[in-house]
Formats: sequence, C-alpha cells, structure tokens
Amino acid sequence: MDYWTTSTQMVYKRGLGAAQPTGQVSTVAVRLDTILSAIAALVLKLDSLNNWFSHRRNDLAGHAALITAIAAA
Repeated sequence: MDYWTTSTQMVYKRGLGAAQPTGQVSTVAVRLDTILSAIAALVLKLDSLNNWFSHRRNDLAGHAALITAIAAA
C-alpha cells in the first residue's frame, strides 16, 4: 500500500515487501508528490495555451498587415 491515512495515523510505504507502518503521524490525506504532479501538469498546460495564443496573435497581426496593404493599394 502507498497512501496516507488519518484513521490509523500511519504512513505505509510501497517497496518494503509487506506494508509496514513508518510511524509518522499524518494530518493530510493527499500526498505532497500528488499535489506537485498536478501543479506541474497545470503549468505545462498553461504554457502550451500561452504558446497557442501567441501564435494566434502573430497570425492576426500578419492578416491585419496584409489587409492594410491591400486596402492601401
């Protein structure tokens, strides 16, 4: 088992053969690495969205310049 539990106040670690309590008291039900993984995934998603919007802005600027050049001709 690899989870934090508040009912037994023990932390169980995977990879020790049978699950063995480490004796650490847990007040948080979600592990820190799970939270950090979620934050990292969100940052990557926001970065990809930022790149997408940046390309769209550049496309719009190019279209506006083309329309202006055609209108001026």
